[in-house]
Amino acid sequence: MTLKPSIYDAPNKEIVVTETSNKLVDVIGTGREFLQDQFGTCSNYIRSGVDGFIRFEDCVKTQANEIVDKNEQLSPNVFYIAVAGLGGSILARNSNILLRLSLPPTAALAASYHLLPQSTSNAFSKLGSLEESKLPQLHQQRLELRNKFDSSLHDTKKTFDDWSKDLQISTNKGFDKVQDITGFRVGK
Repeated sequence: MTLKPSIYDAPNKEIVVTETSNKLVDVIGTGREFLQDQFGTCSNYIRSGVDGFIRFEDCVKTQANEIVDKNEQLSPNVFYIAVAGLGGSILARNSNILLRLSLPPTAALAASYHLLPQSTSNAFSKLGSLEESKLPQLHQQRLELRNKFDSSLHDTKKTFDDWSKDLQISTNKGFDKVQDITGFRVGK
């Protein structure tokens, strides 16, 4: 006769847990700890990079808000300034290298002074303050050059004014002589 298996579980035998050391478990544990440390370090590095980028973005936003005037319409005028720079490039395409290098930025700068005068002035004052704080020797040399240019311009204007006065006096003397000789009223 065959015994039928019981439909009930066999009585539990007492389970004895013994602790055994396995090198694989130790290696996996050490590796896991190392990876967790590295991921934590990487996460902190990424977080600090993101924070730095956000600080940079806030700084750029603050600087842009200081430069751009609230009363000037920025949207189409920036494109017009870019087109002026491209137009300067087109005008200078068959010229010498100095004209090719200087005409596009000069055209864009002139357009920016015309289209966005206050924003352009703010930008150059900001550049001047940066130059003064970061590069004081260059700032001093630029101021000296500007003063020399202004004095040369003043001297040139004075010379032209003197020439204009001398020419006017000479012309009036000539008119007076012609009037004395002929009796006809000339000029005046």
